[in-house]
Amino acid sequence: MPYAPVLSPLPVTETNPVIVTPVFRPANSTHTGPTITAVSQVILPINLNRRRLIIYNDAASQVFIMFGPVCSPTSFSVRLATNTMYDGPLGDYTGAVSAVRSSGTSVLQVTEITT
Repeated sequence: MPYAPVLSPLPVTETNPVIVTPVFRPANSTHTGPTITAVSQVILPINLNRRRLIIYNDAASQVFIMFGPVCSPTSFSVRLATNTMYDGPLGDYTGAVSAVRSSGTSVLQVTEITT
């Protein structure tokens, strides 16, 4: 495992040692293609090992994403237009993620990166 030093502006001494902490990097990914309809559904359950989340909407209409178990076209976290992507920051959110469309059916491309 790689390590990263924690740097201090003070000189290294017995009372001010160099502290080295491990750097955790994602090691696994899982891809799913959930079918999204006008009924809210959880597309990813809670996962405490989640380090990153990537959602791509290649459907012909927008999809609404909620960082939580229930989503609606009027209560959402992210609106994904056609051919757009949400790429969450590293270590951003580990809770349930849900999705919904205003009408019709489409398939999302969802990648969850974990340790």
